[in-house]
Amino acid sequence: MTTLHPAPDPGRLLSPLRVSRAYRNLMVGQFASQTAIWVMTIAAQVLLVRRGESTLTIALLQSAVTLPFLIFTIPSGVLADLVSRRTVLIVTNIGAVCVGIALTVTCAVDQLSAGLLLALTALLGLAWAVNAPSFAAAVPDIVAPQYLPSAGMLSSITFNAARVVGPAIGGFAIALLSPTLAFGLSTLGFLAFAISAMISHVPSQLSASRRFIPALRTGFRHVANARAFRTTVFVTAAWFGCGGALFALLPVVALRELGLGAGEYGWVMAALGGGAVVGTIVLAPVRRRVPGNQYVMLIMPVFAVCLIAIGFIHHPVVLYLILPITGAAWTAVGAVLLAQSQMLLPAWVRARGLAYYFMASQGGMAVGAVLWGVVADRFSLTVALLVAGLAILPIWLVGLLGRLPEVTVIGVATGWPIGEIDIPDAHLERRAHVTVVWQVSDEAREEFLGAMRELRRSRRRTGARGWVLTNDVEDGNIFVERWEVDSWHDHLEQHEIRQSPEDTEISDRVKGIVGPPIAIRHYFEVDVPARGVDDL
Repeated sequence: MTTLHPAPDPGRLLSPLRVSRAYRNLMVGQFASQTAIWVMTIAAQVLLVRRGESTLTIALLQSAVTLPFLIFTIPSGVLADLVSRRTVLIVTNIGAVCVGIALTVTCAVDQLSAGLLLALTALLGLAWAVNAPSFAAAVPDIVAPQYLPSAGMLSSITFNAARVVGPAIGGFAIALLSPTLAFGLSTLGFLAFAISAMISHVPSQLSASRRFIPALRTGFRHVANARAFRTTVFVTAAWFGCGGALFALLPVVALRELGLGAGEYGWVMAALGGGAVVGTIVLAPVRRRVPGNQYVMLIMPVFAVCLIAIGFIHHPVVLYLILPITGAAWTAVGAVLLAQSQMLLPAWVRARGLAYYFMASQGGMAVGAVLWGVVADRFSLTVALLVAGLAILPIWLVGLLGRLPEVTVIGVATGWPIGEIDIPDAHLERRAHVTVVWQVSDEAREEFLGAMRELRRSRRRTGARGWVLTNDVEDGNIFVERWEVDSWHDHLEQHEIRQSPEDTEISDRVKGIVGPPIAIRHYFEVDVPARGVDDL
């Protein structure tokens, strides 16, 4: 007789690890990779401080890691929707292994200049930028929606546990031998992630159309017309841009202003990460009971006060006391923003959408690192941290005014059948055009036009381009919707997997006003051969 075990409680923190072996494997690899990044970062920061580099140069190290997110994350998101996410994870971490070997060798032979260090760090940032959308998009593929909030908190714990372990390992390696040993150990962490991806089964919901540029455009149109997700991206960019001052300037505060050594700086980072881990666990019951918007509103002011206070600290003990609270507050807000982004995006465009989230978060930190480094060089560390803390106030007001969307799961609706249309295989990749004819009475005209504003956004969100609504010159009661999509594959996906319940509701609202459309036509483009100068 088979015993049926009840499914783990979605509200419990460790439930995602129990229900998905692939998730367990990838989380182990993610922890090893994140630890490696912090080992490398500590080694690089200590190396620059020991050489007497400027505050701006030290802050640029943060930008070198995160700046590639501004440039490469969106193309990386497109890549993750077109090819296997597992393959992307393997290749990017093997690339990070190569960068780690280069850092180790050049440091060992004393050829690692500040410029070369920043360049190799930027290459590591590139690997991270390509890796991040694939990993974040893979999590909802291997974890059921009800476990995603817990998975988001686990991701935060993993990241911050790495922030505890990484600096400790880095500081110990530097004290034991030199930064060379730290760079070598970080290389092993990237290798561990590559292996964990190799042994994991990660299903991918790939687009039927494999063309890169159309997929890039479609992802942008979805983000531009998804108001809730767009708001989250703007808040994310502002939050990480202001809060990033902590990570850009903390090495200067600890190593230069307070005169701490490499080992002590490792404990500084451990205090920050340890507070984040403990805070996430302690606050988990609160997070389950309090809506995300209210939760963020409670935590943001705590972080802002801590950030400002760090600029006025003159004793290491005070720094050790305040950093755990700072880390807990920083992680609490970041976990909500990431989980919200994952759950607001439908599966068919999730990696491309999350690329915008990562561009906002890491790009915000890159730009913020440069900005706060310049302010600190021109004025002082105290002024830079004070301004960064006060700049969080407008972000807090956005949430206070209710502009932050609540977390919802985007499902797939099945209420838009297309019927049997026989399209030759040779035409499946041709651009498709669609017309929908509506008959509107004079009394319903104004209400119809108002509803069409939402329908226009819905069509664009699912991939339509060049959408236009026209009115028949001879019969003023006839309106024709026209739009095009990049291929017939894309239009089939509009019917089969891209319609969310919200999109269906918008369409039903229009039908409730004027009835169903009186005609729907589909077309695909044909090539007209050119003949001579007249066709130029």
